[in-house]
Amino acid sequence: MDRVTAGLVIFSVNPDTRHLYHELFEARQIHKTYQAIANICDSENLMGTEWHVKNRIVRSEPRFCMCVVEGEANSHSVIRCLIQTNQKALFELNPLLVKPTN
Repeated sequence: MDRVTAGLVIFSVNPDTRHLYHELFEARQIHKTYQAIANICDSENLMGTEWHVKNRIVRSEPRFCMCVVEGEANSHSVIRCLIQTNQKALFELNPLLVKPTN
């Protein structure tokens, strides 16, 4: 996690059981939720709106950066507007697991 991200980090000190944590994410038993505040236009009514955003995200330079490229999506997020005022809105962002197709 970088310095501007807050949250919980899980480390496994036992390599023999580390895969169990990965399996929790793969089985969708772990759910992440983020919140974001964004400026909006006065005339926009976004309350209750939901977007499904699918992209192909790959490593970039420097190596800790990511970028969106053309190709099959490997990321899927659901974004919902929870609250809004005249100029700002609070959004909930939920990344979903995308299983690779082979």
